[in-house]
Amino acid sequence: MTSADILVFDSPFWNALWVILIVIPIITFWVLALVDVVWRGDLSAGRKVLWLLLIFVVPLIGVLVYLVARPRRAQSMSYEAVQWEQASTKEQLRSLDVLHAAGKLSDAELAAAKAKVTTDGA
Repeated sequence: MTSADILVFDSPFWNALWVILIVIPIITFWVLALVDVVWRGDLSAGRKVLWLLLIFVVPLIGVLVYLVARPRRAQSMSYEAVQWEQASTKEQLRSLDVLHAAGKLSDAELAAAKAKVTTDGA
């Protein structure tokens, strides 16, 4: 065997570098894309199945397409925000008055919030 027969990149160092810089990040993105699709609450079941099929059938391209074209995650709402959205207009106005009386809202903020509640409820 001559020195020309030995490949420059055929060593444990280059193999480890290949795995660390290329293989592990690709597998990580693939797993994260799968987990993201499964745990998304704002995607319908049909869309989840289509994304999962794309990611499984064409792994590298599917992950890249998903990460670039995926729909933005809906803003997660706190429990209080959900309760506020479900409350009637009368209850919302009462809550605003309580906040104003407690000093949490200024007069201008109270007026703006009341205007928003009444126009959204109408």
